[in-house]
Amino acid sequence: DRFRLRSDLDRFRAMECVPSHPFKLVRPVLTPRFAAGGLANIFGRRPVMLGGLIIFALGSALTGAAQSMAMAIGGRSVQGIGGGAILTMVEIIVCDLVPLAERGAYFGIIGCVWALASAIGPPIGGALASAGQWRWLFYLNLPLCGIAILLVIFFLNVKAPKTTTREKLEQMDF
Repeated sequence: DRFRLRSDLDRFRAMECVPSHPFKLVRPVLTPRFAAGGLANIFGRRPVMLGGLIIFALGSALTGAAQSMAMAIGGRSVQGIGGGAILTMVEIIVCDLVPLAERGAYFGIIGCVWALASAIGPPIGGALASAGQWRWLFYLNLPLCGIAILLVIFFLNVKAPKTTTREKLEQMDF
């Protein structure tokens, strides 16, 4: 019996959006750890951003390959952890690189990207889901994450802390 997102959800009409909830729950819960919690200050902006991208890609792959509702929920949770890191790091990096007087324009651009994604994402997702190809909603993130990882590696030049791994770990407030 192959896992089908729609047929499983049909059994649980009251929980139609269950696979999206873990993403929405985990992202804001863990976001302070990336920002106020100081991972970016301890380890540097680039490693935390790369970690977020890798975790998001892993969550996308797990959700796309899900063989059960539990696996889809778990994958979305992993995706939410990565998404929280990415969202927070984008804001931190903009604040690091852009003077205060110009930040509004950059955050406006980020808002426009969100608006565009919010406008075109649901019709694309609906078309894929209607065609029984819902897994591609998640697989499409993989090449985009790969491109983002390459851009971060080659073009994100921000200061990194000059401490040893041991010193960094000692700064962690678990």
